[in-house]
Amino acid sequence: MIIYKNGGSKHYGETGKNGSGQSIFHFQNRQKNLRFLYQPGHPLSKADGFRKDVIDLVKELDVPIVRYPGGNFVSNFYWEDSVGPVEERPHRLELAWRSLEKNEVGLHEFKKWADAAHSEVMMAVNLGTRGITDACNLL
Repeated sequence: MIIYKNGGSKHYGETGKNGSGQSIFHFQNRQKNLRFLYQPGHPLSKADGFRKDVIDLVKELDVPIVRYPGGNFVSNFYWEDSVGPVEERPHRLELAWRSLEKNEVGLHEFKKWADAAHSEVMMAVNLGTRGITDACNLL
């Protein structure tokens, strides 16, 4: 599902309660002003850093399932890095995007976001650079 603004109107696909999940992006002015789930310090962010406008839009769309981690991010995801106190989480090079992943949004934070958005989390596991034992340990 792609959500975008074109001349002030929203465009998006229909979702069903038994859907396999959705990918949500927001593009405006040729990908300028992207809306991110987590953007601390942004005027539209709540105290926890999550954008209220994005939460409200996901609720409005009635998105039943959101995959975590999503996209290429799962290919180098170490779930152990995403739990515990945020300030103690290790930083890791994110291979898909060649950026520094600070693990500020981990398993628990994403679950809180999904609850606020009235969505369920569909966990994805990293079988690209990790193994089945690591995936089982998440359970």
